[in-house]
Amino acid sequence: MEYMKTTYPSLFGLIHLILKTLDMIILWVPILFFLSIPIAIIAFLIFFITQTTPILDYL
Repeated sequence: MEYMKTTYPSLFGLIHLILKTLDMIILWVPILFFLSIPIAIIAFLIFFITQTTPILDYL
């Protein structure tokens, strides 16, 4: 592994950076997923209410 570091420092650094980025993505995916659920529900409710209000007005 030490030989790899000295021969391909840029490649090793790139792999390290990719792994760090993947680690951050894996960390943030559940957080963003849980945050997006209530936003999606609220957006759907707003859409549903605005779509059904004309019918309610006629009644």
